Amino acid sequence: MAKEPPPVAENTTAPTNTMSYEELFQVTDNMNKLMGKTWYGAATIGQPQTNDVFWEHWSWETKDGLKAENKEWASNDTFSRVHPDYQPDESKREEHYPTWWYLFRRNTSWNPLSACMGAQSYDDKPYFAVRPSLTESIAMPVVMDILPVVYSEADGVFVYYIEALGKTLYFFFHKEPLINPALYEKYVNIMEQKHGVDKKWWNKVLWDPNYKKGDTDEPSGRP
Repeated sequence: MAKEPPPVAENTTAPTNTMSYEELFQVTDNMNKLMGKTWYGAATIGQPQTNDVFWEHWSWETKDGLKAENKEWASNDTFSRVHPDYQPDESKREEHYPTWWYLFRRNTSWNPLSACMGAQSYDDKPYFAVRPSLTESIAMPVVMDILPVVYSEADGVFVYYIEALGKTLYFFFHKEPLINPALYEKYVNIMEQKHGVDKKWWNKVLWDPNYKKGDTDEPSGRP
């Protein structure tokens, strides 16, 4: 019998401060340092964490009809696998999600509602959002801001959050599937002390300590 999912923190809130898009674009070389790489989930906030594998691979995209003047598009290939304690049926453990499209504007902002309606609206701020897909070629008519909180090239850490369905969801990614416990503690403490994100809110991904890169056929690029 499957175990009940672990509890999820309630009444979570947005961080007290975040990285600006300008800063994110600067420290990531206009997002190039995030692309062509597999990012491994270390922990999340706002959703029950029952996975023993969770990764995202980010890639620049130039598919017909998706790349337009002054826009940058990237895709997010996401995979998760539920820990057997929470899903004993082996055939139902893995989920390889349809593509998520990332939308970037480096020098101006793109109004997501207008964009979904086929129009264009701009202001003077950079923009970064994610657009879910029904399939690899059919995007859903919804756009969610991705709001960066922490990025460290040296430590291979990227933390961002989104507001979705009335919830504040956080995602803590690392360049390795098995993050060093001391490094994990360093960043949850940074999130608490500098950004007002209670360290008790985090639910860690339940990685198998024997997991090796490539065990679930993730792409070869690495942060």
